[in-house]
Amino acid sequence: ADLSGRNLEGVDFTGVNMDCANLDGTRLKGAKFVGASGDGATFRSADALGVDFREAALVGADFRGADLRNAIFEAAVVESSSFASAKLAGSNFNEAVLSGSDFRGATGMRTMALTGAV
Repeated sequence: ADLSGRNLEGVDFTGVNMDCANLDGTRLKGAKFVGASGDGATFRSADALGVDFREAALVGADFRGADLRNAIFEAAVVESSSFASAKLAGSNFNEAVLSGSDFRGATGMRTMALTGAV
């Protein structure tokens, strides 16, 4: 699905299959992707402030340049994903699987919650 550049603020994608979806530049503030599948999805430069990705499967997702401040990735699988140049202040990655992910140039990493993350 190509949802790039759209205003999807507050939309509930709980449990939805978003594999390979293009959400580049999309306004997602407050949206929910709880338990969703988004392998290979792109969120480049998305406004994803406070988005809830709890327990989502986002292997190989691209979050480069996205605003993910206060986003929740608790128990999510985001291995081999790119968070390069993303804003991550206050984000929650507790119990998340992050192996192979790229955080080069990301900001706010000192305030990320990482308890139990792999």
